[in-house]
Amino acid sequence: MKKIIFTQDSTQHYDSLQVNEIIYERGDNGFLLRCDAQIGNLSIEKLICVDFNQWNELIGKSLFEKAHLLNEFISEKLFNSPYPVSSFEISSLGKVALRIKNFIFSHSALELRA
Repeated sequence: MKKIIFTQDSTQHYDSLQVNEIIYERGDNGFLLRCDAQIGNLSIEKLICVDFNQWNELIGKSLFEKAHLLNEFISEKLFNSPYPVSSFEISSLGKVALRIKNFIFSHSALELRA
């Protein structure tokens, strides 16, 4: 069973992170991401807040093969939603995964570790 942790760490190293859902509240300057995270031998479900700059950096470092579709979905499903809070699951784009391996997340940046 996974532990569910809600936190915005100042700095956290992840061996891997898979974004499963993107949540947006109208007027916010970023997203809440529901993720599966691997930290050492611990697997957890984690909610992570990212601003739009961090989100763009995350997408760039993930080399997500359907980034163009993801941007269209964000515009259509989140920014243009009639609801104050909206979300969508990455799996709605098909059999793809938004994953990053071996990186550090901090308030100011997402940083890939060599």
